[in-house]
Amino acid sequence: MKITYRMNQQFNSMQLAELYEMVYQKPVNYGLIKNAISHSLYSIGAYDGSQLIGLVRVIGDGHSVVIIQNLMIAKDYEEMGIESNLINRVLSRYKSVPIVMMYADDDPEELFASDNTRTLKVISSS
Repeated sequence: MKITYRMNQQFNSMQLAELYEMVYQKPVNYGLIKNAISHSLYSIGAYDGSQLIGLVRVIGDGHSVVIIQNLMIAKDYEEMGIESNLINRVLSRYKSVPIVMMYADDDPEELFASDNTRTLKVISSS
């Protein structure tokens, strides 16, 4: 299996909804998601053939701060290094940005403990 990565593209609506529902385990408002992604600073989709199996979405100004807002991988593709690959692509693209943060419902420090590329600062909502 060869995973390919595509940047800033129009995602297939059914595949995008399926990925969100699989990861977040609840129904999603597709219009809201599609609008959020289209207004993001940057996004990358991970594909197995033509099937969307992962996504990272970045928001921010692209100069002083970027925030990784969503990082999603289909269950069957977890533990294959796709998460790290997506994060490393974001970090490479924004290597001159002084602040890179990741919003997560869980603690990403353990998830990315093996990545020695850059420290991700965590923000959370109250």
